Amino acid sequence: MIEKSIKRNISASILLQVIFVVISGVIGIAIVPVIIRHVGKITFGILELILTLELINAFFEFGFGSTVVKYTLEFIRKDKNEFNTFIWTFIYIKIILSVIVVFIVLLLGLNFEHIFKDIPDQQVNSIRISIVIYCAGLLLKNFVDVFDNILRGIIRYDLSIIANLSSRILYFFIVFLLFRIKIDAGIIELSFLSFIITPLSKGVLIGLFFKKLKTGFNIIPQKFSKIILSKTFHFMGGISLISIIAQVYNQGIKFVLGMISNPLAVAYFGIANRIRSPILQIDDSILRPLIPAGTVIWNTESRSSEIVFKYTRLQASIIIGLSVFILAFITKFIHLWLGEGYKEVSTIITIFVIPFVLPSFGVLLMFYYATGKTKLSMYLNTLNTICALFLSIILQKYFGLIGFVIGISITQIIISIMGMVVYCREYRISIIDYLKYGYGKIYLILIFLSLFLFILLKYIEIDNWFKFLFISGITGILYLFLLVIFIYQSEYTKFKKYLILSFKRR
Repeated sequence: MIEKSIKRNISASILLQVIFVVISGVIGIAIVPVIIRHVGKITFGILELILTLELINAFFEFGFGSTVVKYTLEFIRKDKNEFNTFIWTFIYIKIILSVIVVFIVLLLGLNFEHIFKDIPDQQVNSIRISIVIYCAGLLLKNFVDVFDNILRGIIRYDLSIIANLSSRILYFFIVFLLFRIKIDAGIIELSFLSFIITPLSKGVLIGLFFKKLKTGFNIIPQKFSKIILSKTFHFMGGISLISIIAQVYNQGIKFVLGMISNPLAVAYFGIANRIRSPILQIDDSILRPLIPAGTVIWNTESRSSEIVFKYTRLQASIIIGLSVFILAFITKFIHLWLGEGYKEVSTIITIFVIPFVLPSFGVLLMFYYATGKTKLSMYLNTLNTICALFLSIILQKYFGLIGFVIGISITQIIISIMGMVVYCREYRISIIDYLKYGYGKIYLILIFLSLFLFILLKYIEIDNWFKFLFISGITGILYLFLLVIFIYQSEYTKFKKYLILSFKRR
């Protein structure tokens, strides 16, 4: 059976995705000092700039990934033949667009040192080879991603997570071994591991899962279907522009930074982003499963506002809690993680994280997507991207990298407030109720926790990893305890009963 229970799968998906993001985030953070120690900050910054070329791929993504996720379950339920036609139609389009992307990226690669500032002359040839490797990996990645999205579409995020996490762990160990065996390894070797080995290992696992699931997918190519395309075009057409704008924001900002600054600034920005990205990914992991199942949940529950408050509390307890945790410990962590000389990175991360402490409209947005609507999100994403780029470029001119990051954060705060107001009106939910029932108790818990930390850190100096892990561990456990006592007591009881029953069945 592909699906057992939508609600059960969605809860499991959220939990597993959060675990995945935490582990992959730890891997991404742990590998930074290993890379910088061997290739230096400048080369790390150049590698980050190569990664910004994903911006070109995003321009030609056109919302295909989200469309496959949304409609896969629907087509499987209808007819296996129609499901295969649906998938192969998207595969054909994806291959054609990927070839176009590769052509454009290669052209940019030939002019890399002219696009970005202060690229060392001695590294130009290595960069061009790395971009060729990136292009080959891009073709592989895009093909694998189609099947990854199918797994997500049938709400088997668990299998998608296992494939993604395994490839990340493999990448970490191979990079670690590479620098142990070949001390002079550089950007070419790193590019091969990042852009070829990672998607290849992920693809092998996803292929094995497909064989086990018996989704009915036919490896023999099917005919292209204009009818299938027209059936999904309304959603795809709306989500495509949003996807493009979102990627312009995610990768375009770093791309622009490379054009107006230097690889060292991009390196610091990239390091800070390693801390910021897990927050964004956890947020996305909590919310994304609501797209394919959101309509079902919304239509089968009579009290829709309570559904919103429930998922908002879940999102807030994780994202805001994690953000406050980072703000409290980031200076000590950076010192222990990277050593002296990275105080600017601590400041950047602090500025990055502050907007996440404020209320967001993420849950409302996912239910909005689940009904096939995209208009409001398109406007907000466009405004966010334009304002962030404009403000960041201006502030960078006067305050350097810090000013650039401040521009991003100010824009994010403004858009969060606007989005919350707009979507609450869309669903006729009182903003006061949204804040009270979604965030109220969580903020009270975090205020108490902040006071506890303030007193604790006044008497204990964190000067080694043991003290850092001990104090941060106590803080995390205390936060979880307070959440269970004051917010999630009934959910905890249900979870405990489920574990006991599972154990008895075994």
